[in-house]
Amino acid sequence: MSMMPTATTTGSGVADKILSVLNDNKGMFQLEDIWLGDQQLFPRTPCATVVAGNTDIDLAGAPRRVQDTYNVTINLYHCKITDNQDVERECNRRAEEVRHFLDDYDSGRLDGLVISSMVIRMEPGYANRGLGAQANWYKTSRLIWQGISRYNLAYSP
Repeated sequence: MSMMPTATTTGSGVADKILSVLNDNKGMFQLEDIWLGDQQLFPRTPCATVVAGNTDIDLAGAPRRVQDTYNVTINLYHCKITDNQDVERECNRRAEEVRHFLDDYDSGRLDGLVISSMVIRMEPGYANRGLGAQANWYKTSRLIWQGISRYNLAYSP
């Protein structure tokens, strides 16, 4: 009985790796903090959160061949909202830098966890975080990262 390799990559593992890679390089993006999972309160900005999303699982042609598509959201919280065009430019620049870094990191392979990846969407916007007197509006950017892996499910005739 011959066993084929099985999946070793997980959506949570991919999100953990993106968190680690961004944390190791946060000075490049002038980010103060990076957290796993979205947060309600931020002690300082700019900061980022990394959120594991859906894993789409598909048959990939050959018997028991599988393709997993991992979706991870990176939320960039730039600063509390101000009426300033320079803030808008800085927010857009930071989001674009993070996007290009993730697209180029390890040629899109995320240290071998995926065979290909890229940021598939950038969404500028605003977010209200905190409750009551702690609530603040932040200038934000949301990046949606997607990576794929392929593997064979175990097969025993």
